Amino acid sequence: MKFYEYFGADKCGFWQWEEQGTVIAVPNGPTIAYRDQVAPMLDLLADQGLPSFDTLLLVLLATNPDGANAVEILPSVWQQAGAPAGLLELTVNELGFLQRLAGLPRSYKTGQKRLLLIQTVLANTHNGVGPKEARQLADQFRLRQYELPELLKKRGRGEQTDMWSAYHARNVLRVLNSRFPTEESILSKLTDLPTLPEPILPAEPAPVGPTDFVQSLLDDSQTFEVGALVKRLWSGLAIPFRQSQPTQRPVGGVSDLTNKGQLHHLLLSEWANDDLVFLSRLANDEALYLNREIPPTSDTRDRVLLLDVSLKNWGTPKTLAFALAVALAHHPKANARTLAFTVGHDCQSVDLGERDGLIAGLQRLTGGLHAATGLADYFRNHAPAGSVELFWVSTARAVQAPAMQQAMSQYGANFSYYLFPNSTGQIALYRQQGGGRKHLQDLTLPLAELWKNKPKAAKEPPVIEEERPEFTYPILFPMRNGQGQALVNAFRDRSKNVLKSVKVVFVNQHNQLMLNVHELVCLQNPMIKLKLNKQAERQRQAVGLPSGVFRFPDGSMVYVNRDGMLMLVSSDTTLPTIYVPLVLDSALGLATDAHFAGDERFRLPQDGQDSLSIRDFWQQYIVKFIQTITEHGSTA
Repeated sequence: MKFYEYFGADKCGFWQWEEQGTVIAVPNGPTIAYRDQVAPMLDLLADQGLPSFDTLLLVLLATNPDGANAVEILPSVWQQAGAPAGLLELTVNELGFLQRLAGLPRSYKTGQKRLLLIQTVLANTHNGVGPKEARQLADQFRLRQYELPELLKKRGRGEQTDMWSAYHARNVLRVLNSRFPTEESILSKLTDLPTLPEPILPAEPAPVGPTDFVQSLLDDSQTFEVGALVKRLWSGLAIPFRQSQPTQRPVGGVSDLTNKGQLHHLLLSEWANDDLVFLSRLANDEALYLNREIPPTSDTRDRVLLLDVSLKNWGTPKTLAFALAVALAHHPKANARTLAFTVGHDCQSVDLGERDGLIAGLQRLTGGLHAATGLADYFRNHAPAGSVELFWVSTARAVQAPAMQQAMSQYGANFSYYLFPNSTGQIALYRQQGGGRKHLQDLTLPLAELWKNKPKAAKEPPVIEEERPEFTYPILFPMRNGQGQALVNAFRDRSKNVLKSVKVVFVNQHNQLMLNVHELVCLQNPMIKLKLNKQAERQRQAVGLPSGVFRFPDGSMVYVNRDGMLMLVSSDTTLPTIYVPLVLDSALGLATDAHFAGDERFRLPQDGQDSLSIRDFWQQYIVKFIQTITEHGSTA
């Protein structure tokens, strides 16, 4: 139902808009309600569906302080409108329901009780509007998303146009009269609570334990490499686990026997040897020592892992870093909260509790050589309040970058542990101690053995080649093409760097369109150009289809003509096709069928396009094209 059809007054109805749409009143009669009074009522009723606006106003009229007198003048209002005598008599006979509402105790016609009364009597009324459409109408009314002159205009209804209001009132009141024949029936409905059956409580699902989560990682080909390392890290990593309750061995159990250690760790049986044998075993490193496990700690601080995703951490080191994060977060004996963040050009949290969150984190890559800016971003915007146990996870090479050395000199005192994985599966563990780092452990993981039984990825459905639409090309090409479109004059005699092959299309962290490593930008000059940007991060990526076609999740399409032209077709059908020449590091001209902006060398002669300024074209077309992509799937 259209907005004005629902909220518009009839030419011969019993009500009309007055005072510039702020008051609803009977023509030459009493006020029924104020606009700001009706808006919250519509919000309350929308979830169960709205009655017709006429019906709501009849109930409001009857429950006003002078409701009884207001109901009595309704027949004269319809009579003045020219209602036939027979129709008027039938309608008047159905006014009993409104008179019963007017006769209710005053306490039920004010405040919250009035709202409850209206909600109760108007549930499932005649000629109502469903919940989905009702919510749209209520929101549009509340936000004043309408044209006031159109709202104030009185309307006819087609058949029985002039008397539609009286006909409708008769039908609605007839139903309500039969539903509520007495005042007691109204109050009974208002105060009666339904008898509920004995509740059947659903069985509580079994809690998901650490091993269940790890198994879910092993079952998915995208997370198998991470999941396969977790249990080995549980058993081998010499970081004390966290728990709030003491164990049966609060001083630590025996984890191994070794031939090196301190004298107080010697086995008791060694002391039973005679002096000569005892000294000989010590001198020849034959004596056996107890190697005790690190005892659990009652420290309740949060653990925070910063995972470096800059260029030198791509590949195996990044997989090891995420496996370390999962191992610490999901240790069977650990109760303390563990948080993780990826750091590169910026800092973003990682959901370690969900497989999809872990996959999203694994896909984050930064093209920079170091993560100094992301580290600063963590301490500036993401660091939790209070004391935390902070871990840095990165390759040793990445930390040697001058910018990282400077960042570590500034923030290094905040870290408790450093973990340095490398591409061979070795992890070096250091603890911050005093002004330096103390080496605790070198752990080597047999990657080939642990990763040999990777599950096969589910077969994706075959890609259906996207049918390319016919394009008009209202712009000059930078290269001669098979269709005979004209060349840009400036490019005829000298070589220009034209991007012929586009393999990746995505929107980066700055909401700019990326083609491979080239960013479509509007500079301050102003000038639109394709500029090199090797440090972009992928926020919304298009799926590559055959023949130079890319599709974003919202349905927006990018078509590449290998002769040097890009076509942007938005899922928002109000936006026209946008044509972008694929010339690198040069001022561009951009076009739609109706408008042109930018370098005039790209303009078709005598094409009849209107000129737009570069900034207007950018905002009107490019920004809206990208917004349609980035806002897809987001919630308000």
